[in-house]
Amino acid sequence: LVEGKVPGFADTYSETFETVMGQDTTGIMVRMTRGGTLVGRVVDDAGQPIQGAVVESHDEVWSDDAFMRVLGDIGDGSEKSARTGEDGTFKLSGLTPANYQLLVRHKDYAQEKITGLVVTEGQETRTSDAVLPRGGIVSGVVYGPGGSPIAGAQVKLFPTTPSGRSHTVITESNGSFEVRSVREGGYKIDRKSTRLNSSHANIS
Repeated sequence: LVEGKVPGFADTYSETFETVMGQDTTGIMVRMTRGGTLVGRVVDDAGQPIQGAVVESHDEVWSDDAFMRVLGDIGDGSEKSARTGEDGTFKLSGLTPANYQLLVRHKDYAQEKITGLVVTEGQETRTSDAVLPRGGIVSGVVYGPGGSPIAGAQVKLFPTTPSGRSHTVITESNGSFEVRSVREGGYKIDRKSTRLNSSHANIS
């Protein structure tokens, strides 16, 4: 198939077709559409609007992990982003009709995901409020086999419960690390490339 990208229109695909070796394939048509719109609001756990949050649209099959980042844009949905205004509202226009999820991030809050969204051609769909909690802090120190702190080590925090989100940070010159805005839930730390002295780790 062929994908058309035109300013002011939703990303649109042609019908699928087959090519034959040594022959020209002609008559492929992409009928551009205006797409649909997602609107909503981002608030904290007290219901107050959050300004400057980044809202990203992804197809429902997308996941926030390293493997998916290598694959890039998959599925039928459009990947677009917007920042919330003073009133916490956002608007994503020109979305290809499909099933969507939204990823909502802010540096001072734990991220949130809204799933089960359906975008329809020419329609505006209002989402439920995205509630971002402050989250907690996970900190610790990474040591090498000889007991010396390791600077520049990569520490990966993986969720073991559905409410959690993954995080990756790099240790400071003294081997310490701090992961902020961690959602409530269970987690484990990747020990493949580093040795973590668990007595120095805490969750608050």
